[in-house]
Amino acid sequence: LLVDLREKQSLVAEGGVTLPLRQAVEAGHKVALKDLEKGEVIRKYGHPIGVAGQAIAAGEHVHTHNLVGLED
Repeated sequence: LLVDLREKQSLVAEGGVTLPLRQAVEAGHKVALKDLEKGEVIRKYGHPIGVAGQAIAAGEHVHTHNLVGLED
């Protein structure tokens, strides 16, 4: 995100999809654009950055509490 957003504010994602946020998210942090299953690869700008450490719902904050780094 480029700006801080509050819980329940909406984010307009690629393709014009409107996504309500499940919690406040600070600028520079990530938001799940779709539901993610535990173990699913998480990508940022098309590049893998980690895997979901738990199920993550669309609109949920993605950060160290639910993202596990990739093994080298």
